[in-house]
Amino acid sequence: MTAEINTKNAVIILAVCGALLAAFLLYGKLSGGSTGEYKSERYGFSISYSKELSVKELEDGGAVTIVFENKDKSLGFQIFAVPYIGETVSRERFLLDAPSGVMEDIKNLEVNKLAAISFYGKDESLGDTYEIWIVNKDKGMLYEITAPRALEKWLSDIIETWLFT
Repeated sequence: MTAEINTKNAVIILAVCGALLAAFLLYGKLSGGSTGEYKSERYGFSISYSKELSVKELEDGGAVTIVFENKDKSLGFQIFAVPYIGETVSRERFLLDAPSGVMEDIKNLEVNKLAAISFYGKDESLGDTYEIWIVNKDKGMLYEITAPRALEKWLSDIIETWLFT
């Protein structure tokens, strides 16, 4: 009986160790080893990101969407930067940029000394999302950062590198 219990314990310990190793390797892949820097004087910020990601800018009038994604598009996030006058995001502005109207589990946070909010949303192409919105009234900009909800921790780590220029 003791050998049977020890065998069960060993199997449980191996399973837990395997799960921890898998999580560590996955997080290591997500956080990347080498980093690049995206910097925009025009939009007033810089951010570090994994060099596994390519960067593409999509201009639309005075706004830009900056897409960071890996080759097979399984990993990525985007930043929508638009001129904005105001100290907070109005309901009208939110509905204009997030037609789903979904803003759940709102949290206040700080990004490079500016107030920001994070929340869970929905996007037609991404599904469930994790979003961080920042208003920089000094620069007259609104930044909407979006990633699939499953990448919340990864995106949060990237946003910690955000600097206003």
